[in-house]
Amino acid sequence: KKLPDDFHRFLVEFIVQTDQPFSIVEADSFLKLINYNRTTPISVPKRDTIKRKLQDMFESEKLQLIEVLKRAPGKISLVVDCWTTRNGHCFHG
Repeated sequence: KKLPDDFHRFLVEFIVQTDQPFSIVEADSFLKLINYNRTTPISVPKRDTIKRKLQDMFESEKLQLIEVLKRAPGKISLVVDCWTTRNGHCFHG
């Protein structure tokens, strides 16, 4: 059974928001959790599919942002706060 696109989107959002590796979708413990208490197991997409879906979502969001910025009146300023700690770790705020 094909999973709804919402499930894939939610799965990608979970991976991104919780900073998980794409490989989590292939971990036995994750699959057990996803399929817990289900009569019919869910076929979770593989890591390559998740990566592709994330790239597609990124491109879609990027295009939407470009359109919003094109319609913005005036100029847009971007400010980035970057620094390096004494032990050489870079931070971007």
